[in-house]
Amino acid sequence: MRISMSWWSALALVAVACGDDSAPTGDAGPLDALGSDASLDAETGMTPRFEAGPCPVAFPGLVEGETVRCGRLVVLQDRARPDGLTLGLSVVIVSMVERPAAEPIVHLLGGPGLSVRAYQEVLADFAGDLSESTGREVVLFDQRGTGDSEPFLACGAVESFPACTARLAGDGIDLAFFDTASSADDVEDLRRALGAPALHLYGQSYGTVLALEVMRRHPDVLRSVLLESTSSVPFDAFLTSSPRSFELAFSRVAAECAADAECAEAFPEPQADLETILASLTPGSEESIGLATVIRTLMQNARGSSLVPLLLSSVVDGDVDTVTAIVAEAQGLAREQERVFRRFSELMYWTMTCGDYASLFTDEENERVNGASHPVLRAVFGEDAAGLRGVCDALPRREPDLSAVRSDVPTLLVAGTHDDNTPLEVAEAVAAELGAARVLAVRGWGHVMLARGNACVQEAYTRFVADPAGARDPACVAAQRTSFPRSVE
Repeated sequence: MRISMSWWSALALVAVACGDDSAPTGDAGPLDALGSDASLDAETGMTPRFEAGPCPVAFPGLVEGETVRCGRLVVLQDRARPDGLTLGLSVVIVSMVERPAAEPIVHLLGGPGLSVRAYQEVLADFAGDLSESTGREVVLFDQRGTGDSEPFLACGAVESFPACTARLAGDGIDLAFFDTASSADDVEDLRRALGAPALHLYGQSYGTVLALEVMRRHPDVLRSVLLESTSSVPFDAFLTSSPRSFELAFSRVAAECAADAECAEAFPEPQADLETILASLTPGSEESIGLATVIRTLMQNARGSSLVPLLLSSVVDGDVDTVTAIVAEAQGLAREQERVFRRFSELMYWTMTCGDYASLFTDEENERVNGASHPVLRAVFGEDAAGLRGVCDALPRREPDLSAVRSDVPTLLVAGTHDDNTPLEVAEAVAAELGAARVLAVRGWGHVMLARGNACVQEAYTRFVADPAGARDPACVAAQRTSFPRSVE
């Protein structure tokens, strides 16, 4: 390998920033498309209830009061205390049809901690197209503690978690109830408050963890469930975004290249190229962090993952121009993701994560999953189990149900074969436990597909919503292939 890699650290410096540059818009229109029997409204003073109001930001391509309506869902922080603190969850409803079906699609965002603002520029394409193709409303909401929900959970820049917890407790906020179980009950409260007889549930990334908990706690009100880029507490305490998940996803990139005649001719040994490069790196060095970050960033995007064999071959051959061009593309992809973290709540991320996983953060479990992974990858992507336990010990939490979910609700699990964030193996393990589930493996794609414009996945999901028990995948699913370019031109 003849290329100097001191500049690999450039990508590692592309920080994922939190943006908050939007302002509220005008009044929302009436909420009348989800049924006329919604009796839990603002006038009753009951919880849960839906209160129509202005959208938190303008959504390009959508008209407030017509194709998008907003408001807030008022719920109890602790449902065992009906006279206790109430929370206001920001709700956004997209409808592109005049007479939507009575059972909406409720989309559960990932993170945990992401906000609907992450979709601001793409909501018209993502949720609008989904509404039009399914004939249903698409309902999104900021989960308790994040986005434009009230309260927004945040600690001061230099405030410790114990000090932050004590300060919030003084305002009546009990972080133990900012957990997945409470959020799952919020989904049922949302259904009741909107007057919907049942829901089609669609979880994405962490939203799949939340969707599975809704399936456990409220199965009778679900018509179908889509789990996209699946995560699951019983199966992946140390697998999600881990050294092992990177190796699993990369092995599929290499296998798909080997199955493609042109790629196999141009890049006969992607796995050997990676091993050669890793052998030249020192674990924990800036170069190792930069290289691994470049590859991981590329694999989260269909165009990016197609460049991985070319990148590795170019590094081994010392082709600086090609490597520089691919790194620039990866940097662009990283910058595009900055919007995903608008109004992101780091504290909510930890309350949800610790609430689910704290008891599983053991050295033994970490070693079982990642012990055989390459030392360079462990240094870059590995988790410090003791450090995680220290964070979780500083936060109040309740005991979660850690058993695998079993359900007869028709469930479609969609997994990108190149996804090293929530790898295909997790979806397969979850599907094996569920009673009426199947996995749709999407070749060449990484983490999240519908929001990134995969029209074939949207067609498959549209068919599934129309006929959850008997839908057949469109022909485009089997036809999807990764085209591996030989150059960046």
